[in-house]
Amino acid sequence: AEAPQSSGFADEQAEALRAALAASRAEAAAEAAAAQSAAREDLMLAELQHLKAMMAGLARPSAQPQLPPVWGRLEEHLLAQEVQPDLVRQLIESARRDLAASADEAGARQAAEAVRKRMLALFPPPQGKPVSADSKIVHIVGPTGVGKTTTIAKLAADQVLKQRRKVGLITSDTYRIAAIEQLRTYANILDVPVEVVFSPADLTRALHNLREADVIFMDTAGRNFRNEMYVSELNTLIRHQGPSETILVLSLTSKYSDMKAITANFSKFKVDKVLFTKMDETYSYGAMLNLLDEFPIRLSYVTDGQNVPDDIMVADENRIVDVVLEGYSYE
Repeated sequence: AEAPQSSGFADEQAEALRAALAASRAEAAAEAAAAQSAAREDLMLAELQHLKAMMAGLARPSAQPQLPPVWGRLEEHLLAQEVQPDLVRQLIESARRDLAASADEAGARQAAEAVRKRMLALFPPPQGKPVSADSKIVHIVGPTGVGKTTTIAKLAADQVLKQRRKVGLITSDTYRIAAIEQLRTYANILDVPVEVVFSPADLTRALHNLREADVIFMDTAGRNFRNEMYVSELNTLIRHQGPSETILVLSLTSKYSDMKAITANFSKFKVDKVLFTKMDETYSYGAMLNLLDEFPIRLSYVTDGQNVPDDIMVADENRIVDVVLEGYSYE
């Protein structure tokens, strides 16, 4: 007598489960249908907005008139070199005026030469690029990964081997033990003294120990120099008495937006010159022109390899402009 009752209860459970499953499936189907309908409506709305934007663009005249082919190809080349669009327009418009005033024909070669002259005009006077003979201390600052320590070795070697000056080295890059050991290795090879500092008080001691040096290169920690607080802390560390200069080291493989932010932060405190590294690791050089256009900076050196002391040279504006225009077709 109990078995049928138990069987009946199980049947009721099974039926309830079936009903629940059917209801769930119906609800899921309804939700899917609603979602598909909403998706179709969103797609239609997006297409209508896109069509509206296209019609509006056709209705109003273009803010930037189409350039003649000769100038259009130059524009494309400079943009590929990552020169900022506003600066590209400025260079081309000025060059077009120059050619119009001279009544020269605007062929590909003439147009490129006119733009070249306008690019050269961005550079400040060439005097004062190398390390100044009057500077007692040269601060090397910049973000991580740009090659500051190797650059210091190249600069120190130039002063020791070519300028015949007594050189001392200081490092405050105590965040990286490898950086300290690397600088010590270079110092041993060049037979120059090196000091490690952890605070402004240590810097006073280090400067006293290196008082016989003609010039002292100071390596600094590469930190987040897009953060103004870190730049302010560094400025406190390197502030001292005596003639000095600060060289900001930037890598040409970095994004220009990062270069701009770093340069802007340092410009609020003290930066005298800019040194570009890794020129051999990129095919675009427009960032140098962009910085010269936006900041009152002076170029110092460029590096194009890891070899110490060879792969460094005083920045040559003619060479920089040449590499920016390299690959441009005059045909």
